[in-house]
Amino acid sequence: MQKVRSTSDLLIAWDAARIVFDTSEGRARLCALCALALIVSKVRTANTQDILEDMLSDFIAEMSLSSDDLATVRHFRNALPTGVSLLR
Repeated sequence: MQKVRSTSDLLIAWDAARIVFDTSEGRARLCALCALALIVSKVRTANTQDILEDMLSDFIAEMSLSSDDLATVRHFRNALPTGVSLLR
């Protein structure tokens, strides 16, 4: 797997995950939301991260998430910093 190297790479990934979110239902939509949350956690440009964070909040508000689903999204949003791995 190639490492994401720039904000533009992350924005391309955001657009792809956004298409899945916009065109899916149910669990697939939740998976796309988790991908969007993970992307937000990896963006290092403060202004861009703020914009994506606002959009992510809007997407979360438009879904009726259970407390477990919301915790899952938060887990991805608060992901480990780039370069840190739990795998040895």
